[in-house]
Amino acid sequence: MLIFIDVAAGVDDIIFRMLQAGIITKAVKRVLRAVKSIFPAIYGAAEIKDVSALGIIESYDASSIIVAADEAAKTAIVDLIEVRLARGMCGKSYLMLTGEVAAVEAAIDRAKEAVSDDGMYLDSAVIAHPDAQIRDAIL
Repeated sequence: MLIFIDVAAGVDDIIFRMLQAGIITKAVKRVLRAVKSIFPAIYGAAEIKDVSALGIIESYDASSIIVAADEAAKTAIVDLIEVRLARGMCGKSYLMLTGEVAAVEAAIDRAKEAVSDDGMYLDSAVIAHPDAQIRDAIL
């Protein structure tokens, strides 16, 4: 199948056209969604409207938190709020994500496994339906 895509149209348009043509599978869509959410979270530019559940994971290493964010975003339908790299001494880093409670729990569990493989896991938590003051402070 041959499709014509205007490269200048933007990534969203290209993805939409590929979906229409049946080129992208569900697995690839998950990867694209993850990639699309990681960079805004790293730069602190993620646009999050609501926080149903809040997941937080902290590691001793900046590179391991990027792997954790990637794994979390690919595991469940979650939105990365922020990926804070090398915060404090020795490169301690953390990430925050949101979504439905079960999705956040699954994403944090998978991220914890990924970070624990290298011995860089520090701590994690999932807060179901956080208080409005916490939501306002994060967003």
